[in-house]
Amino acid sequence: MSPRSSKNSVTCTYLNVLKGRDRHLPENYTIVEASVASLDAFILLLEEVGAWLWDRGVKQWAPGSFTKNRSRLEHFIEHGCLVLAYRGTDLVGGCILSEVNPGWPEHSEHAMYLNSLAVARSAAGKRLGTHIINTCIEVTGRRCKTIIRLDCWDGNDFLKSYYRREGFTMLEAHWTGDYTIRFFEMQV
Repeated sequence: MSPRSSKNSVTCTYLNVLKGRDRHLPENYTIVEASVASLDAFILLLEEVGAWLWDRGVKQWAPGSFTKNRSRLEHFIEHGCLVLAYRGTDLVGGCILSEVNPGWPEHSEHAMYLNSLAVARSAAGKRLGTHIINTCIEVTGRRCKTIIRLDCWDGNDFLKSYYRREGFTMLEAHWTGDYTIRFFEMQV
């Protein structure tokens, strides 16, 4: 048994990963784990952020793509959770964290897969992405997993740089047939 395989070891590891990370949410903000019951509200946020990106020439999330893929997103959440950020009662950010592999070449039983990280424009600049990722680190550790994986469109240099600043290691790129995605992972 490796030293990282015991439950206490995993807990200590993910707590060490959180050291030095910004852990202070802005006033009036909360981040919660949520179920598929909150998916429709999250899809509205994703469509809003996707439209904003599309209007700025970032052809990453096509309008209507999340609504069209609702059942796929629901499947991911059933094997994980939504991580949602609120300002008061307004949903302003979130992501899906799942044990289901959304498209990596190989599956790891030690990994959680983060996808569809989004923050509303009205909450930009509050470091909510960092706080959402921190919550994902905590959830991953509590589930005795040791890796967070994600992928993003390889044409978005800002996003790739963001994930590197957040502590993810950039890995290989993969051609999907329509576009290239870039893989990232973080040991927790």
